[in-house]
Amino acid sequence: LEAKRDKTVAALNALDGIECQSPDGSFYVFPDIRGTGMTAQQFADYLIEQYQVGVVAGSAFGDPREGHIPLTYACPDDVLEEGLDRIRQAVENL
Repeated sequence: LEAKRDKTVAALNALDGIECQSPDGSFYVFPDIRGTGMTAQQFADYLIEQYQVGVVAGSAFGDPREGHIPLTYACPDDVLEEGLDRIRQAVENL
């Protein structure tokens, strides 16, 4: 899982408007998407409607998570790669 975490964090940090810290121990990352100019809910809606990537707004986990979305990396490599590619496309097309 460490390799998947590192790959996920690197892929997200390579995107304009997204910052992602590496968690110490978890199956999730919580990237900050505020640099996209969208709220977490707007970004979550955009991803599902336009790119078929299902995430929830971090605000569902409490106010401190507004501007963030939780992403799990505990999935098969091909699923992770496809999801990260779709997120990349989504951000590039904003």
